[in-house]
Amino acid sequence: MRLNAWVVAVALTATAPGCTVAAACPETFEQAESGEFEGRAESTLVGTGLVIRYVPAPDLASRGYDIAVERLLWGDRPETPTFLLVPDEIADVRPGAPVLIVAEPTDRDWVITQGTCVALRPIEESDVD
Repeated sequence: MRLNAWVVAVALTATAPGCTVAAACPETFEQAESGEFEGRAESTLVGTGLVIRYVPAPDLASRGYDIAVERLLWGDRPETPTFLLVPDEIADVRPGAPVLIVAEPTDRDWVITQGTCVALRPIEESDVD
């Protein structure tokens, strides 16, 4: 019986040819550029930039990344450099790395925070400009 329920679930989530399902969060620059992902709220900032450094502060309100936002795809441009608050260091994101940024604004112009999506993803350097 379990297999039948699984088959029905798969059938219900399948899409017709030519239809696409919006991703929950963008995993590539192209997905972010389209803006068609569920994790994007009206206030979400989506852009590209370069990581300046990770700040491993003991206080969560001070832990995160200094980022130079170079290109804005969606949302209001924060001041640059921008500080991204995150609870933990993000795998594969190092100083100097070109990144896709998906974050939410805060009450401070130069501080953004991680929302429902991973806030930083490595991308190709050519996608930054």
